[in-house]
Amino acid sequence: MIKKLPTLTSLIIYSIISLISIWRLLSFYGPIGYKHDWGYPQYGNMISNYASSMLYSWDEQSLGSELIYKSPCIYVLINGFFATLGVGGVFLTKFLVFSFVLGSAFFMFLLSKYYFKKQMPAFLSGLLYALNPLVFNRIVAGHVTYLFSYMLTPLLFLSFIKSKQDKRFFIFSALLFPLAISQLQFMIMLPALMLAYCLFMKDKRLFYCAIFSFLIGFIVHSSWLTPLIIDLSRTTLIVSSSATNDFIIKQSPPIYAAVFLLGFTHFLRAVNLVPFLIGGVIILILLLINLKSKQKFVWFFILLAVIGLFLSKGASAPFGELFLSLPFVQLFREVNHLMFLPAFAYSILIGSSYELIKNKNLFPLFILAIILFSYPMLSGDFMGQAQTYEWGNYGELLQSINDEPDYFRVLYLPMNQPIKPINLTHAGIDPMISSSIKPSFNQMITIGTDSDRITA
Repeated sequence: MIKKLPTLTSLIIYSIISLISIWRLLSFYGPIGYKHDWGYPQYGNMISNYASSMLYSWDEQSLGSELIYKSPCIYVLINGFFATLGVGGVFLTKFLVFSFVLGSAFFMFLLSKYYFKKQMPAFLSGLLYALNPLVFNRIVAGHVTYLFSYMLTPLLFLSFIKSKQDKRFFIFSALLFPLAISQLQFMIMLPALMLAYCLFMKDKRLFYCAIFSFLIGFIVHSSWLTPLIIDLSRTTLIVSSSATNDFIIKQSPPIYAAVFLLGFTHFLRAVNLVPFLIGGVIILILLLINLKSKQKFVWFFILLAVIGLFLSKGASAPFGELFLSLPFVQLFREVNHLMFLPAFAYSILIGSSYELIKNKNLFPLFILAIILFSYPMLSGDFMGQAQTYEWGNYGELLQSINDEPDYFRVLYLPMNQPIKPINLTHAGIDPMISSSIKPSFNQMITIGTDSDRITA
C-alpha cells in the first residue's frame, strides 16, 4: 500500500492521464474542430486576427458590430500570443485540452492538500475534478473559456484562503481573479462563492481579499463593464439575448442528471451507462461519509453541493419555479453551466471522505470508482465525440483572400451555420468562416432601429 504520494509524482501522473485523454487525437494531423463550439482555425494568423479584435469596442469582421461583453478577452489574447510565435490550431487545440485536464487536476490537488495536509486525499480530489462528466461535455462542446475558468478556480480559491496568512497571496488572488472570470458565468459564480465562504467562515480578512479581487477584476474588465453600468439597457440586452424562461425550461436537466454532473447529451450518447452508474453510485456513497465530519470547511462544501445541485437542475422538479424567480438565471442560458458548483464541492468532499475513513486500504476503491465514473475521458478521443479535420487547399484559399489588396468583405455560404463535410463524423462551424482573414458578414448582426432594421 502506498503511504505517500509526493507532489511531483502526482503532477507526473496527472500529466500522463492528460496525454491519455487525447492520445488518439494526437495521432491525427489537424486541429480539433467541427463540433459544437469548436472553431479554432488551422493557421496562426487567423487566430491572431481574432485576438486583435478583442482590443477594440467594434469588431470590423462582423460588419462593425459591437461586442456587448468581452469577458474572454484576456484568454483570447493569450491565444493570440501563442499565434504570434507561429503556433496554429493544429497544436493549440490539442495543447489546450491537455492543459485544461492537467491544470484542473493539479490546481485542485494543491487546494485539497492545503485543507487535508496530505497527498492521498489531495490526489483523489484532483482526479475527480479533472475527469468528471462535466469536463468531458465541455471539451466535446469546445467551451474553452469555460474550461479555462474552471481550471483556474481551485488556484484562485487556494490563493484566496491563504491570503489571510500571507500578503503575497492577497495580491496574487487579486491578479488571478480577472483571468478566472474569463467565462461570463464565472463572473457571477466566483464572487458568489468567495463571499459565501467569507460569511460561512466568518472571516473579515477573507472578505477584504474578496472585495479587493473584485475591484481589480472590475478595473481589468472596465472597458466593457463600465458601459453596462452607465446604460442599464445594455445589461438588459445581455439578459434578453441569453435565454428566455422557455429556453431554460427546455435545457434544464432532471435532478438525477445534476447529481451525476451530466448536462449536454454528448456524454450520454457515448457512454456505456453500467460502469458509469456503478462508479457514480460508489462516489455518492463515499461522499455521504462527510456527514460525520466536524470540520467547518467540509460543511461549507456539503452546503455548496446541495445548493449547486438545486441550481444545476434548473427549472426541473423539485422547486423549478423557485429557480426561475432567482436573479441572473437568464445569464446562464444553459443551466448546466452551474454544474461547476457541485463538481467543485464533490472534488473537495471526496478527499475529505478518504480522510474520514479508518481503513486507508480502501484507496484503490476510491480510484476504481473515479475511473468507472470518468472512463470516457480516458478513451483518447472522448469516445469519438471529438474529431480533427484537415483541408487540402485550405491554406491556398486563405492566402488568396489575404493577398487581395482591396478592402472588401467576403460572403461565405452557408455563413455561420454548422456544416458537415463528407469526410467528418460531426457537423460544426467552418473556422474559415468564423475566423475569416478578411471582414465578413454574420447572420446574427442587426443594424438600425426597431423600425428600420437590416439583418445580415
